[in-house]
Amino acid sequence: MLLSPNLSFLFLIAFFCLFPSLTEAKLDHKQPRRPSYYWSNRHLECVNHGLNISRCSLKKEGRVSELNPGCFDEIDASNQTRVYCRLNCEEADETTVLRKEPSNNHICSAYHTYNLERRRVDWYIWRIGGCISTTIKFALRCGFPSDPRVFYAKHKHLFEYEEFNANATTTNKRQRRKR
Repeated sequence: MLLSPNLSFLFLIAFFCLFPSLTEAKLDHKQPRRPSYYWSNRHLECVNHGLNISRCSLKKEGRVSELNPGCFDEIDASNQTRVYCRLNCEEADETTVLRKEPSNNHICSAYHTYNLERRRVDWYIWRIGGCISTTIKFALRCGFPSDPRVFYAKHKHLFEYEEFNANATTTNKRQRRKR
């Protein structure tokens, strides 16, 4: 007895619905769950006010802008001044320049007159030559392997400053004497 194609198709669907354990592939090992990746956007706006250098401000989501965020000058191997500005991307694995505004600004050219550089625990953007004194805005993105808010909440003790006063000093001396 031969079944029509429609009837055999329905039979297969019913079989897979009634006996799903027979149709699933059994895996002996569990795949490790990949951690989520967290992104944080910010803008570095540099404005020229008529001098030979522009003033920059870092604007992050939900924060007040910071003027010249940890900016400093260095002289490179070719005796040119580089201006470095901190991006406040601590603990970030990577940082990317998403775009520059205006995009037709040819004075600031990626890898030649501006670029990103990691120094110690933070990321910096450097500018050189004519890019130091031009008005430009950089849209940046920092990538974190874990949520930085959770990291800071779990490790508050790393970011606390101990207050030294006379009472704390005398209390510590008393505790040492008891031991």
